[in-house]
Amino acid sequence: MQFQIRQMQQGDAEQLQRIYQCFVLNYVGPVARGLKVFRRMARKKDNLRWVALDEQEKIVGYILSTYMKGKRLGRINEIIVDPNYDFETVACLLVDKVYNIFWKRVQQSFTQRLSETPTTRKSFLN
Repeated sequence: MQFQIRQMQQGDAEQLQRIYQCFVLNYVGPVARGLKVFRRMARKKDNLRWVALDEQEKIVGYILSTYMKGKRLGRINEIIVDPNYDFETVACLLVDKVYNIFWKRVQQSFTQRLSETPTTRKSFLN
């Protein structure tokens, strides 16, 4: 089965809530998290939010993560996959997407710092 990865959008809230409730009921137990939480989650700009879609463009999983630029630290906060799909397959795609974004941001941060300090840049590049 092919999956597509795209950024989370505010209109995804209902599907995200459905997947979350299904996942939590199967693995944790009942937990209350309303649509308001998912709408807020989808619009936070400082988070890296990605969803996995199946061939019918139905959301089958999502990942929430943050990147702290000052510390050059990335953190995955939550990975949820619909229990009807293979967790490892979907989660790996989502983690790979976020990992690549983390890596690019670390490289950009490093390159930016090198360009800001000419003496460091000169000694590092020679």
